[in-house]
Amino acid sequence: MPEPSVNKSEPSVIKKAETVWDDLRRLWRRRPWLAALVIAFFLAPTGVFVYEHFWGKADLKERLAQVRNELADAKRDRDAKATQLAPFLAVAQKTFADAPPEKRLELLSRRVESLEKNLSDAQPRGISSNALWTARSQMLQLGVPISFVVRPEFADLESAILVRQISEVLLVAGSGFTAPPGELPMVPIKGIRVEYAPGLSAAVPILSNVFVGICQDLNRQLTVLPHSGLGETNRTDVTVGIR
Repeated sequence: MPEPSVNKSEPSVIKKAETVWDDLRRLWRRRPWLAALVIAFFLAPTGVFVYEHFWGKADLKERLAQVRNELADAKRDRDAKATQLAPFLAVAQKTFADAPPEKRLELLSRRVESLEKNLSDAQPRGISSNALWTARSQMLQLGVPISFVVRPEFADLESAILVRQISEVLLVAGSGFTAPPGELPMVPIKGIRVEYAPGLSAAVPILSNVFVGICQDLNRQLTVLPHSGLGETNRTDVTVGIR
């Protein structure tokens, strides 16, 4: 079998390396900065490889371990929340079986919020201590003694609480009593109605301010009007109506 032909004119690898080295030495003598740039260009990949091999891997392993720990923490947190939500999810699935699965918890949350609001509205509410203190302070500025009657329109617990509190405020500037509910009116009173005798006309601004603060605290409607049927007296009638 004939031997493969070899191009005798092609220089060997060693010869090429020697030529490159000689060229680099000559370049170094003539232009050192350019030779240094060429050497840095060829050595840069080697430096990157050495860094990645000896130091980069350690950083990567540390980062990988950190990510794994974060994933493990997230999984534990997810499992804990899933356990906490399991009873609510069961109720939501039973209550809203026809709703899409992803909407059931949201519908249950809305139902609970609605029940909480209704329960809060149903609780009897009295005048806050700050509003009571302000009302008493204003009554001290009335300047004239008054007689009063405070009555609820309906015999419910909240009205009874308000009647007692309003009486305590009015006692600062006069005397009076509380009365039981009268006959049920054809049109229920909303909020609080204050009726004053003509003899109290000069004191009406202060009296109005007292009940404005009380009604704002209770978020109730206020009606203040004169009542000629009370005669030329200093009498004030207060009726606690519905919310």
